[in-house]
Amino acid sequence: MLWHRRLGHANAKNLNRLPKNDLVRGLPIKEFITFEKCDNGTEFKNAVLDQFCVEKGVQRQYNVTCIPQQNGVAERRNRTLIDVARTMHCDSKLPMFFWAEAINTACYVQNRVLINKHHMKTPYGIPYGHKPSVAHFRNFGCPCTILHLDATPKFNSKADDCYFVGYAGRTAYRVYNKVTKQIVQSFDVRSLEENETDARVGRDWLFNYAELFKLLHVLFDDVSRT
Repeated sequence: MLWHRRLGHANAKNLNRLPKNDLVRGLPIKEFITFEKCDNGTEFKNAVLDQFCVEKGVQRQYNVTCIPQQNGVAERRNRTLIDVARTMHCDSKLPMFFWAEAINTACYVQNRVLINKHHMKTPYGIPYGHKPSVAHFRNFGCPCTILHLDATPKFNSKADDCYFVGYAGRTAYRVYNKVTKQIVQSFDVRSLEENETDARVGRDWLFNYAELFKLLHVLFDDVSRT
């Protein structure tokens, strides 16, 4: 699931093709399995998978055969980028104003994850002639820390809490600094992708709503009295 999220929520078939066809560098060779809305192909519609879904409580929906418009992200290539960005953004639980960062990150990821069947290469691999690396990929919106070397005095914090929001080339990342409330680029980023206790599980990490509403209440009282 971690690589599924890192690679823009790519489907299992694509995740398996990338390393097996040697199309990218840095992706482990393993059998990726994800469950999603599917068509009537026999790889999805068989007795073994039916029994597995019954045991796990998974309810499946099938599309009408030969109607790709019903297939969402997997088939409607003209909406792939927006759908991927929306999925990444919703999964991150970041506020809406990070939407542009989600679009940029989705584009970066898709250029290195999608497979052109005619060339059997990724979009990145066609013009550049070599395989892209995905080893540096991180989950959009995951918590991270950045190191700042100018911490003075000596006992001040040397790292700030941030959220990963994009890539700045192969070696640098774009992160939202929770301390300065700015998006910055940094090489010294330590990601905490599997930190399940992080505050981003809700949208309150950015604003203190209790204090905000208290202030608004005071302002409205002042206006009403005047």
